[in-house]
Amino acid sequence: MSHELVIAHACCMFTAFGICLPIGTFLAHTGYHKIHVYCQVIGIVAAIVGFIMIVVNISNTHGKHFEVLPTPKDNPHTILGLLIIILATTFQPFFIVNKMVFQHHKNGALILALGFINVALGLYYLTSASQYKQYRGGFLTFYLIWVAAWVLNYIFDPFRMRQGRLIELARMRARGKDTAIDLKKLLDLKIEQAQPEDPTIRKSWEVQVDRRTQKRIMFMSPGSRK
Repeated sequence: MSHELVIAHACCMFTAFGICLPIGTFLAHTGYHKIHVYCQVIGIVAAIVGFIMIVVNISNTHGKHFEVLPTPKDNPHTILGLLIIILATTFQPFFIVNKMVFQHHKNGALILALGFINVALGLYYLTSASQYKQYRGGFLTFYLIWVAAWVLNYIFDPFRMRQGRLIELARMRARGKDTAIDLKKLLDLKIEQAQPEDPTIRKSWEVQVDRRTQKRIMFMSPGSRK
């Protein structure tokens, strides 16, 4: 395997499941839903990029895709990784679009938990190489402490972020502000803030017919110019 692509894959997956998704999950738990959306999108994009890297790398080296790894014995890292990508890119968008909040939350928790486990399996496999074997204990110890810190932070919230945010949201509702989260609403608000009075900016989706051919149908997105 290409050493550089494997390291890049590992970095992308740690960025996704070790940084962005835990931060996004905690922010959702504490009530910062807008920032939660951005963190999760960045995390999933990083995971997809890492997934593509390793698939390309295996193809280039004529290896077998999604086979059980030999180290440690019967390591399911690749199969578990495929399952996580499927859950994140198919089930999660379906639950969001259909506003299935309970399923969205449970599936998100499952993705994060499986991601934590799979990064550990990936680190174990990566440090099976002779040049990294001496660092295995340090890498895995650091990672376990890192995951434990996120779990404890989520459970106990030592900085009282959730409590403070709930009080803030209650005050906003008392003033008549809308605190509900809707992806379409966020997009419309972003467009409005960017060009509040520009009549050439579309505020909603539009369907147009190509004037030259009179056959081609074009879908014009919000934020595009007329």
